[in-house]
Amino acid sequence: MINKNWGEKNWKELINQLKNKYLFIQSAHDKSIKIDGAFHSNNQFDFRTACALMDQCDMFLGNEGAFGHAAAALYKKAVIYFGGWISPLSTGYDMHENIYYNDNKSPCGAVGYICNHCEEIRQKISVVSIKDKINLVLSSNKKI
Repeated sequence: MINKNWGEKNWKELINQLKNKYLFIQSAHDKSIKIDGAFHSNNQFDFRTACALMDQCDMFLGNEGAFGHAAAALYKKAVIYFGGWISPLSTGYDMHENIYYNDNKSPCGAVGYICNHCEEIRQKISVVSIKDKINLVLSSNKKI
């Protein structure tokens, strides 16, 4: 769902800036755009296998959705992009760093078309701000 996603350009730029510092593992399926700089398995993971792999990682980074819930169930640190599509008050966890842009149009919940509001927010939430959140979360000794 395009409106839930931070955008391919943003993810590529972020991973390119941090790939020498952190290992990114991208769980991908046939329709996924594989991002250079992230590790991709030659084998597709089912959800259970992906969660087992996540359990061995330091944190989860991604869009709001099933893996964010898995990260919470596994007591993993996380930086999760909510944009302006859905509020973390609905599906987020206090233990995670939830990236949400709260304005008078948020949350919009737009489905089935590219939302101008969501596109504006993709542009307002900078790579630097997400990068800073990742570094903060990973440098924190805070236990979840």
